[in-house]
Amino acid sequence: MTKETESRVHQALKDEGTSMPAAWLIRETGLKRLDLVAMENRGVLLSDLVRVRPGWPVIRVYRLPYAQMTAEEVRGHAVRRGLVERNDGTPVTAAEYRLYDRWLRSQDRLAVVRESHERKQAEVYARLNAQDAAAAWVRNRSARIRLWGIANGHRVGERGRLPAWLVTAYEADQGDVERRGPQPSE
Repeated sequence: MTKETESRVHQALKDEGTSMPAAWLIRETGLKRLDLVAMENRGVLLSDLVRVRPGWPVIRVYRLPYAQMTAEEVRGHAVRRGLVERNDGTPVTAAEYRLYDRWLRSQDRLAVVRESHERKQAEVYARLNAQDAAAAWVRNRSARIRLWGIANGHRVGERGRLPAWLVTAYEADQGDVERRGPQPSE
C-alpha cells in the first residue's frame, strides 16, 4: 500500500468529518477490505463495531485516530494497564491502538474539566478576597481615624468612642479615600 493510498483514505475521512462505514470507505477509495485492516493494524485507522439501529446488523466503521500514536507509546500504555506482560517484540494490535486512543481522548476531556474547575475556584477565591478586603476596610475604620488623629496632633484615646469632631475632621480630610474603599495598591 502506498502513501498516496493512505492519503486518499485520510482525505475521505476528513471530508466526511466523522467515522465512515467500511463499505463506503472501500467504495470512495477503491481499496480492498484487507488494505483497511492492514492500516488499522498499523494504527493509521481505527475501527469500531456499531449497530446503527436496533435490529440492524452490526457494521464496522473506520475513523481517524484522535492523535498521532507511535507503536512504542501504545505498547507502553498496554503494559502499564496490564494488558500485555512486557514489551516482548510482538506487533501492536488494533485493539491496543483503540484502547490508547480512547485513553488519550479521556485525558483531554479530564484536562478540560480540571481547567474549568480551577478557573471557577479562582473566581470564588477572588470574590472572597474582595469581600474580605471590603470587610476589613470597614472594620479598621476607627483604627485609621485614631492614627490620623495622632499624626495630625490631636489627643486621641487608645480605646473607646471617637469624638464626633474628630470623625468629621477625618472625613473632611480623607473623605474621597473613605468613599472609594480599599484600592489594590493599599
